Amino acid sequence: MNKIKLLIIALCLTLPIPAVATGDWFTMAAGSGDSATCMESGFTNSIVYSRDIPSGITSGNWTVTGTPVVTYDAVGLAGLPNTAITLTDDNGSGIEDIRQTVVSGAATGQYVAQVVYIKKDSDETRFPSFYLYISAGAHQSIHLNTKTGVTAIEVTSGTASHEVVSSGDWWILYSSVLSDSNANVLSIVAPSRGSVLGSASSAATGSIIVGNVELYKNKIIADVSSTCPVYTP
Repeated sequence: MNKIKLLIIALCLTLPIPAVATGDWFTMAAGSGDSATCMESGFTNSIVYSRDIPSGITSGNWTVTGTPVVTYDAVGLAGLPNTAITLTDDNGSGIEDIRQTVVSGAATGQYVAQVVYIKKDSDETRFPSFYLYISAGAHQSIHLNTKTGVTAIEVTSGTASHEVVSSGDWWILYSSVLSDSNANVLSIVAPSRGSVLGSASSAATGSIIVGNVELYKNKIIADVSSTCPVYTP
């Protein structure tokens, strides 16, 4: 019996432990900016307060359109309480959103990649949108069905692409646009952009849960999707 115990201990000491079981893929500290740095690649997320968005609104890093309800009260990517936001459009006569501008987001001729984690649900009465916009240049607004993962483009200009990946309880939405100038980049999240997928409507209301918002300069979707997977506890 002692030999068996020693063998088990030896195996535990020598076998590699999967990274997803030992810690967060990202270095983030709530309340201190919590911008994620992908530990696999060293890519730096340019979004400040990528998870604790209410603190980001207080600090002025995030701004709002209208008066959306933004609460840091949901279970996040690591399965911990109060580490994701519930974002609500409660205005039946206007579209509400949160947005952040990254100064000098990408060099001319380079891509900028956006990554957003959205909690899956069964609500098909409203469809959120995720807008990536380069100042005076390329842009793309993507509507997402949070039940099926199906997307629709509301508006697009220039060279742009996107894809959706299912990861446990989350959808990961990747999008990118090509910069035609060294300009600012705007990232917008609207929880209820419309009641018809792909069409905007100010009458639509509803909520989504967002686990993290990321923006990577001079990166394409393949860079961030292959090296920055979602944390799985």
